[in-house]
Amino acid sequence: TFLHKHEPRAAFETLLKHQLRAYAPATPQEELLTFRIAQKSWILRRLDTFERVIADSAVTKVRDKHPNAAPVACIAMTYLERKDTETTRCYERIAKQRKDHEAALDRLEAKLQTLQARRESREDRREAQEDRREARRQARQDRRASAAP
Repeated sequence: TFLHKHEPRAAFETLLKHQLRAYAPATPQEELLTFRIAQKSWILRRLDTFERVIADSAVTKVRDKHPNAAPVACIAMTYLERKDTETTRCYERIAKQRKDHEAALDRLEAKLQTLQARRESREDRREAQEDRREARRQARQDRRASAAP
């Protein structure tokens, strides 16, 4: 599973429920895409948490040297002081993962929208065909009724 063992399944299920309500999938394929959209959204939230933890750690380290520094200044100082540290590499990995997951999320949403548009178009065509059949049936009945003595 994509959930880490420390992550609350109920929180993901709540996110999924909101996504299902927002996208209103009507077919199994649409449901699968909606689930994958929820997965990507969850992973992006996780990356936000990773970034926040790294930033909080940076603030703590700088505050050891500069106790009155504002949090934003502490983060800026860590960027200035960094060479090629593990933290820098971690930020870079997170940025790459964020870019990849955001691109995947965009593709999933586009694919879902395309599927839903096609399904709705098919439904509209079926409805129009049914309307035309009903109109022809009604016209035949009207002709029979007017031809009857």
